[in-house]
Amino acid sequence: METKQTLIDYVKENCSLSGISENFLMDVDIEDIESEDDLYNSGIDYINENSDIIYYNRAIEFLHKNDPSLMEAFECADELGYDVKSLNSEILASLLNAKYNLNDWSNDYQSIWETMEEYRSNNDEDDDDDE
Repeated sequence: METKQTLIDYVKENCSLSGISENFLMDVDIEDIESEDDLYNSGIDYINENSDIIYYNRAIEFLHKNDPSLMEAFECADELGYDVKSLNSEILASLLNAKYNLNDWSNDYQSIWETMEEYRSNNDEDDDDDE
């Protein structure tokens, strides 16, 4: 049976991960994830809970760095049915951050799953050798 830290270390050594994926690995009980769908959905839930950018200054900095024209942020808001009157920099930054995080997660989760399976397979073989 793997320990969480050993599994995380193995995944990090064998995958190129985005920041949100590394944070997910540290914050979620990945050793309990048993299927690729569970991993994917757990990541989506994690992103939905952890993409908010609060504080005006952080939001402005994020938007300035990632979308100075605000076109992409407004497009995200429009796709999700936001009314322009209800938008502010924190909402726009959070929506854009969630979009980026979801994109990163979509790129990372399959390699994380494959690496987790490889790790488990190697450890199962080691456990069989011990018998």
